[in-house]
Amino acid sequence: MTFWKAKTKNECTGEIRFTPSHEYAEYVMQRIIAATLLLDKMQAVLMTMFIDQTATLNRGHFPGLMLVCMGIASRLYKIAHGWATDLQKCYEYIQAWHTNFPFVIPEHEREKLRKAYGFEMTCHPDTCNNARRESMHSWSGHSEVPGILSPLLETMVKTSLAEAAKSASADASLLDDDIGEVIARPLE
Repeated sequence: MTFWKAKTKNECTGEIRFTPSHEYAEYVMQRIIAATLLLDKMQAVLMTMFIDQTATLNRGHFPGLMLVCMGIASRLYKIAHGWATDLQKCYEYIQAWHTNFPFVIPEHEREKLRKAYGFEMTCHPDTCNNARRESMHSWSGHSEVPGILSPLLETMVKTSLAEAAKSASADASLLDDDIGEVIARPLE
């Protein structure tokens, strides 16, 4: 609606009559970063919840309730992960555009605002990822958690391939015996 300088959705028709300011785009990107940080924390809590529910289910306590809770946690995790990914893409799009938007506030006023708020409001291409890593490190002690910043599938594949290689080298003698039996079996 800011492109049309309108108050309702119905007024957002025709040619664009207004270009957002550089500062407004940075404000929006800061809000995107904040929402992404909340979604990252939510994913971590849901992951912990799922693990705890699995432990309770393995003990045999409240199996019906645990399965329902695990299903809810996994669905919410998937939704939160999708939203965080979409917000990251939105940040990247706006970041690429906002450099072309005009400044509205003079430089000396921007310096006053930076000092008043106590942090740099300028959004660089890596600001969102850096903020996510710093936030994750503050509450988990790690700069990446599988499934949140690093893709879970890639982490699982790397782990499973390494484990498969270790177990294959340990069981090499069993594999030789099995192959011999399969080759000697008559074809039907």
